[in-house]
Amino acid sequence: MFGYSLRKQVQKKTLEIKKSEAIYQNVFNAVDEGLIILDKSEIIIEANHKAYDLFNYKNNHLIGTHILGLVREENKEKVEGLYDLIREGKPFYKDSLEREINGRQQYISLKGFKTDLEEQQRYLIVIHDITEERKNLVELQQAKKNVEIANNAKSTFLSTISHEIRTPLFAVIGYTRLLNKTSLTKEQSDYNKKIELSGKLLLNLVNDILDLTKMEAEKLKLNLKPFDVRHLIKEICELESIKAAEKSIALIYDIDEKVPDFLIGDKLLISRIILNIVNNAIKFTDKGIVRVMVNVENLEQAIETGPLNIVFQLKIRVLE
Repeated sequence: MFGYSLRKQVQKKTLEIKKSEAIYQNVFNAVDEGLIILDKSEIIIEANHKAYDLFNYKNNHLIGTHILGLVREENKEKVEGLYDLIREGKPFYKDSLEREINGRQQYISLKGFKTDLEEQQRYLIVIHDITEERKNLVELQQAKKNVEIANNAKSTFLSTISHEIRTPLFAVIGYTRLLNKTSLTKEQSDYNKKIELSGKLLLNLVNDILDLTKMEAEKLKLNLKPFDVRHLIKEICELESIKAAEKSIALIYDIDEKVPDFLIGDKLLISRIILNIVNNAIKFTDKGIVRVMVNVENLEQAIETGPLNIVFQLKIRVLE
């Protein structure tokens, strides 16, 4: 009776062990990463299905193989160094080891650490196929490089063509100024003035392109100098008056007497900003008046913060 009872207990325990082993094997083989277990001599004693797929092995041919037998000759020294860490009880991680499987380049990452299974020292190695990740990274880097090459080519072209255009423009503007000093009729003088203003508008456009290429190359520098703000506003409104006249729009400007005669800043950049604002006001106005107003706000507070930090505001109103 005692023997029968003992036999039943043994059978029950054996069944439980088999069930646990089956669960372990199912989980072990369901993992989407290669898993290899080594003994203390670094011989493979167990491997899951993914590991067989990664290393292109069939049946149980991985079992009994030394781990270095799976590594390319040039990578063996790296891997041996990693196993030195495991022997010392330290986990390791190695990214992007290169292999060749059936003529195809394969990249894998390795993670490993020492563990105890069934009271014996074992090494668990986790292998992840990063071939697609590596391919995507290389493609992304190449795409980025191609974009940079294209941008540099574009910037070089724009910079070159802009400089080529500026040279004859300076000549046109210079000759119009010389013509103004000659004996011209009122009609001729008006035409000459329009030519000069149009040349300046085109020159501003070319300068904008040059600044854009400088900004893209991170070479744009501010040229901070005193400039006559009243003369600047007057000059811009004279430039834009041609466009305003073409649409039968009145363009006027009003500068508050509190505005200082001179401000410190990059005159060229400030003039382009204001020019673009005025240009857009005219572009999107079909009738009426475009008024450019310059006034000072919070002057006392601005002066307290520093004598050079004058705050001024440009307002543009469209009057029906």
